[in-house]
Amino acid sequence: YLDMVIDRFSSSLALYKAAYRVSNPLFHASLLACIVLVEVLAHAVVMYYGEVLRVHQKKMGGDFTIVRLYLNYKAGLAFGCISYEAMLLAIIVAAPSWVVLLFAP
Repeated sequence: YLDMVIDRFSSSLALYKAAYRVSNPLFHASLLACIVLVEVLAHAVVMYYGEVLRVHQKKMGGDFTIVRLYLNYKAGLAFGCISYEAMLLAIIVAAPSWVVLLFAP
């Protein structure tokens, strides 16, 4: 569980730092919303289903093509994880806009 907590904390911190580096109010609000919706709520649901209901995460959301691509293919999983973190880091280090868009998931 410590790995999950550390990952959530580092991603939340990156989202927070990135949110205060952008000037667009909608993008700023979207990044802050990701802290609550993705890092806290979505991961809490996955942990609840996994630990309490004993449903593996690969069995959740299978009705949606994007979820199947993310969970069933290593390339999809790698793209989703790497692009999410790389985009935030690009914003934090004030990379040019084209670099940020290149990493957008």
